[in-house]
Amino acid sequence: MSDNAYSLLAGWLRYQRDIGVDSLVFGHLSAVGEILAGGRRLRSYKVPADGGGVAGSHPPKAKAGEKPPVGGTTALSKLAAKMKPVDELDAGMLERRRPAALRPPAPINSGRRERLAGLYREVMGCEKCPMSSSRAKVVFGAGSADGRLFVLGDAPSADDDGAGLPFQGEAGVLLDSILGKMKVDRKSGIFAAYLQKCKSADTEFVRGCAEVCRSILDRQIAIIEPRAILVFGESAAGVLLGDDRGGIERMRLGNHSYMGAPLVATYGLPLMVNDTSLRRGAWRDMERVLSIING
Repeated sequence: MSDNAYSLLAGWLRYQRDIGVDSLVFGHLSAVGEILAGGRRLRSYKVPADGGGVAGSHPPKAKAGEKPPVGGTTALSKLAAKMKPVDELDAGMLERRRPAALRPPAPINSGRRERLAGLYREVMGCEKCPMSSSRAKVVFGAGSADGRLFVLGDAPSADDDGAGLPFQGEAGVLLDSILGKMKVDRKSGIFAAYLQKCKSADTEFVRGCAEVCRSILDRQIAIIEPRAILVFGESAAGVLLGDDRGGIERMRLGNHSYMGAPLVATYGLPLMVNDTSLRRGAWRDMERVLSIING
């Protein structure tokens, strides 16, 4: 077999192996095994009249000036004659079979990322409310500037305040579990934040201070342009919807929106950590969110 035909055949067989085709047997003593191992000596397979194959036989050699006899054509050479070059094969099939973790990441909108970083630098030293004197860090938010989902909570906990990151501790563990069931990646699929960006020394949510932080939230949402906003907690949902009468049960109903994005309100994560009976109802809210972000 010529070098070109050999290379073509070897490439095609490796392609079949890589995409998981299991109809070929890659035995280490077979011709396929020799090709994949990089061997240059190929055992031929004469195809007799009854269609069977006899391993180890060699096609008759052609005399000088004569064409090789048709009957001596090997099964492998027939296969090589019908093959397409590797780069013409369906690359989409290989991409679909590749594990998600190995797929190239989605393109990042560097403009959004830079604008979000600029906003962070602007507010990290904010002193517009009394909480600036008692906080450890501004809990600006974390996640992807290209996240399809904006996840919002009421206010930072002590764990969040110490880390400077949202949804730490038990609430964060529960959020990770919920996102896992939704098949939404916390690092690339969402941006998570709180309405109130700082924690006071004695309370977790102060509506007046949260209203001061609302302008920061609005700018975050304007930069990220999420497909949906998921609000965990009655306090934050009441501020954004402008009406907290009836509590979270009422706010969970109806079709809400904020800054042009559909908004779904549900129970606060700390509340669901302590009262697991609320999680079944919360999952129905998650299903609404999935129907929105998946179109």
